Amino acid sequence: MFSYTKNILMFLWLCAKLTDGILGQDFLRQHVDNINYRHSCLVMGSTTVPLWVCGTAKQICRVQAKDTVKIPANSRMWVPVKIPLADHITPIGLVEPSFELMGKKDMCALGGVVDTISNEIVLNIINYGSESTTLYKNTVVGTCESHVENSDTCRIAL
Repeated sequence: MFSYTKNILMFLWLCAKLTDGILGQDFLRQHVDNINYRHSCLVMGSTTVPLWVCGTAKQICRVQAKDTVKIPANSRMWVPVKIPLADHITPIGLVEPSFELMGKKDMCALGGVVDTISNEIVLNIINYGSESTTLYKNTVVGTCESHVENSDTCRIAL
């Protein structure tokens, strides 16, 4: 369930149940621009809201800067990050950069596989702009989704 009051989306839960329709279709038509099932998120104007899915489907969470840091122009820096809702995803997560951050600032988080249980997660953030820029605490730098390795196959290094 979700509640929507004065442009604040609180929670959204989708469960793996067979239904004849989607409850809240009037809300979705009025406020949601795009539902991205591949990346498990809603797009509402300039805001991306992750979907929380019950069952075995893919989970996704925000990745935020842990502290405020200043990144020099045309450089990169290892930045401590946090995943506030990491208990909703698997111990291994796949981080993807925030396109919203790239659109607002000339910086990008390099994606990759992270240990979501660790308290010391760092991401490589690139400032590809011509001026130094500040990445403020709690800025969303990307998303992290559950990742499960397929252990039934043999691994061959070429």
